Amino acid sequence: MLAANPQRTSWVPEEVRGELNVEWYHPIEPYIHYKIQPIAANGKLYVSTARGLYTFSAASGELLWVYPTEQPLGHSPTIATINGKSIAFVGGYDRKIHALDANSGEEINGYTPFEATAGFETNPLVVNNTIYAGNRDGYFYALDARKYYQDLKEAQPEMFDAFMGLHKGVFEKESALSQKIKELIAVAVAHTTQCPYCIESHVKAAQKAGASKAEIAEAISIAVALRAGGAFAHSTVAMSSLER
Repeated sequence: MLAANPQRTSWVPEEVRGELNVEWYHPIEPYIHYKIQPIAANGKLYVSTARGLYTFSAASGELLWVYPTEQPLGHSPTIATINGKSIAFVGGYDRKIHALDANSGEEINGYTPFEATAGFETNPLVVNNTIYAGNRDGYFYALDARKYYQDLKEAQPEMFDAFMGLHKGVFEKESALSQKIKELIAVAVAHTTQCPYCIESHVKAAQKAGASKAEIAEAISIAVALRAGGAFAHSTVAMSSLER
């Protein structure tokens, strides 16, 4: 991790002495901010750039994989072991903290990247399965690093892939409804199904799609009215069942 340990002291037991020589170098096109430090783990070097996370073989300098991003990454990644898997956590100016398989560079299936209201310019700290990170929005976040569904995917891969395909087909493809309207509907439905994770993710997605605080509140009020309306409408069943 950045600065060698959670205390950020930069102290390590190894000492490097004598003359230093260039073992290898590997030019890359994207800009690397001056504050970025290469992170060494798993026999690899992880480097955050303006176009994504680049990973090299520490021994040879061979480029192993690239995780591309549309916006610059804000700082160096942190490599942590979560549920027995080595994961790279890295924040960016897209307002997200990404979670990647540290060996392959693939996104962790079922992990929904946390999205703040501004970009992340800090290196995440991961301690006791919790991600700690400050944000440009002025808040300091503590996130559950285990919040993904790898166990479910491994147990029921066909069902998992079918659900993810349905979700992407509904929310990520162009259709007659705008993205904002879709997310406002999702906010309302999430309140009727009472799923806290759905509420959190779709409120943030609605904001990202341009929904105002008033629009989100109105969508919730519609859910409240319909939830209450169900009981009201079914009262006719009770009334008609009364003995005359």
